Amino acid sequence: MNGLYDHTDLDKVPPRIARDEPDADIVGDWLKTSIKAAAPGVRVALLPSGTKPGMRACRDAAAAGSDQIEQVQAGDVLCAVTSQGRTAQLRVTYATQLSSRPTVRLAVTVWDPPAS
Repeated sequence: MNGLYDHTDLDKVPPRIARDEPDADIVGDWLKTSIKAAAPGVRVALLPSGTKPGMRACRDAAAAGSDQIEQVQAGDVLCAVTSQGRTAQLRVTYATQLSSRPTVRLAVTVWDPPAS
């Protein structure tokens, strides 16, 4: 993700940049390596360093999260609930701030909601 230009849709298969699409789940910040919710209902949470959550733990953490995580860095693990109710684990593989164009690269795992 490159700042506000790259909205990311975690519900696409595979997850991908979704510029100008209303269904995008997360977006970067203009001036820092932050991740923000882009759609209603999206929640994100930063987990303790070294955490390797499964779907249920990730879903629970994200549900108690917020709509923004400030200043992510390589090695951080985040969990998200997407606009379509999926659970996503986001591992930050790269994060840098150059001028007004922060770049964040993520390794993403997305789980479908449990069947009821």
